[in-house]
Amino acid sequence: MAIVTGILIAYAADWALADMGPTNWRWMFGSAAFPAIIFIALLTMVPESPRWLLKVGREATAEQILARVNGATEARRESIAIQESLARESGSLRQLFQPGMRLALIIGIILAILQQVTGINTVIYYARAFLSTLVLAADHPCYNRSSPAWSICSYLVAILIVDKIGRKPLLSFGSLGMGLSLFLMDSRFISNGFPDPGAPSWSCCILAFLP
Repeated sequence: MAIVTGILIAYAADWALADMGPTNWRWMFGSAAFPAIIFIALLTMVPESPRWLLKVGREATAEQILARVNGATEARRESIAIQESLARESGSLRQLFQPGMRLALIIGIILAILQQVTGINTVIYYARAFLSTLVLAADHPCYNRSSPAWSICSYLVAILIVDKIGRKPLLSFGSLGMGLSLFLMDSRFISNGFPDPGAPSWSCCILAFLP
């Protein structure tokens, strides 16, 4: 939610700065400094992880942080549970390649790669050029407002149904939808005399059929 909301705010800020003349892009880039400064300031108030504090032997500080949430009694109980968990903890890079983990690791890596090579970032960055060339007038309001708004709507729908229908069906359905949309855009490019950028559509379709 933070990501898609941030994108929407960025679009709104750029839209508000669009009429500031030929150097407006400088203000657009500079405006990103303000949320960064606010984030850094707020970060100074964020406590360390109690688990990390217990791991490095700072038990009193860890219990103080835990007590803010559930009180001193529950903090002590949680502290003991975390310390017991740390005592049993073992892990190595080799475990990632064991039979029980290997397939999940491979699927995770492939998903991360295919989410980028679908080409959707190119569509987002150059949506104005794409749409003005293919279907819409250059000053159409959807360029500045609809894309991030749809992202938030899609996210809200996803979080409402993901635990009801499961993550794999949602991923498969969403991937097929992306593949179809990109394929239709490819077809429009071809009909307008553009070279076929077919890779995004095919890679998105591959994403849909992962195990």
